[in-house]
Amino acid sequence: MKDLIKRPIAFILVLSLAISSVSVMTFAIGNDMEVVDEVTYYDEIMTTSSNFVWHATRSERGVFEVGYWEVPVIRVNHRTVGSVTPEFQFNAHMAASRDAWSAAIGVPIVNHSLAIGSNIVAYGGTRDGILLETGVRLGPTHVGAAYEAERVLRAGVFVGGIIKRVYAYSGFGVRARIFVVEQTHANAEFNRGFNRKITMHELGHALGWLGHKVAHTSAVMHGNLNRFYTLVPNEITHLRQFYDAFR
Repeated sequence: MKDLIKRPIAFILVLSLAISSVSVMTFAIGNDMEVVDEVTYYDEIMTTSSNFVWHATRSERGVFEVGYWEVPVIRVNHRTVGSVTPEFQFNAHMAASRDAWSAAIGVPIVNHSLAIGSNIVAYGGTRDGILLETGVRLGPTHVGAAYEAERVLRAGVFVGGIIKRVYAYSGFGVRARIFVVEQTHANAEFNRGFNRKITMHELGHALGWLGHKVAHTSAVMHGNLNRFYTLVPNEITHLRQFYDAFR
């Protein structure tokens, strides 16, 4: 079986970062999934409901895709790695992010003590710590990354006359991974908000939000980095509709 966990959904890069001004850029790695005669497959499972809405995205991988977990409970294992500062509250940020996304998609998202048996494994800490723990090398400008779980095409839906692909994550041993790099700028309040936002953002990717939102600059899934970690209504609707419709 092809290992897709090693294919990142997206990396977030900071080109220049200062407390008063943040200049950012995002990019995504191309989809290397092998799909045979996808158009024919759509003809067999097409959903034509006009009730689906879509978030506005950049022209990037994920603009026509969304995912959802088929498991009844989404189990998340998270840990800090490397020499982090006492101010890095990654586990607390993960707990808050689990609760927020759980309420948004209507599915229990719980802490799991071991990586084995987890659906999502989250690492927060230094770049060196992440490299030693996982073998994943994040560049000097990366502040977060999400690696999508192995997925299965479940449906195609028409939204605005365009086919959107709906993928499912399921099965024992199917795991997504997310990474959050601790920020250690002079402004501690900035660091706390920034770290929490990145944690929320990357967990959203692992839950099936593919691509980046552009309609609201204050959105958690916006492609530009900010310190907003409260989901806006469209962000909730976007994932919730697919969890409700296909689970």
